Amino acid sequence: MNLLFIFCAIFVVPTILAQFPPPAKFECGRNEAENAFAALSVTLNCQPRLAHFNNCCIAHDKCYDNQLGRIECDNAFCNCLQMAAVGQLFCKTLNSRICTCNSILCFEID
Repeated sequence: MNLLFIFCAIFVVPTILAQFPPPAKFECGRNEAENAFAALSVTLNCQPRLAHFNNCCIAHDKCYDNQLGRIECDNAFCNCLQMAAVGQLFCKTLNSRICTCNSILCFEID
């Protein structure tokens, strides 16, 4: 494994995240690694809207729990992120990267 990645995972990411208190529980991702990546991305790019982005992720998970379908859930997720990003340039940039790549799909494709 790449030593730089290991160094960042062990030292840099926790140091950065410690500077920004997360909401009660940040829930974006299917596992701790995805959650940490999402928390870091939102924290670094869109701190004022952290709770709103978190709510989008929670709603996305509930959509899947209710078996409303991948396209429906992912479209609703991107719409929610767009609303969370309104008025915040860095949030819009983050949202654009998430929904253009559709990283929620990237994580799920085996």
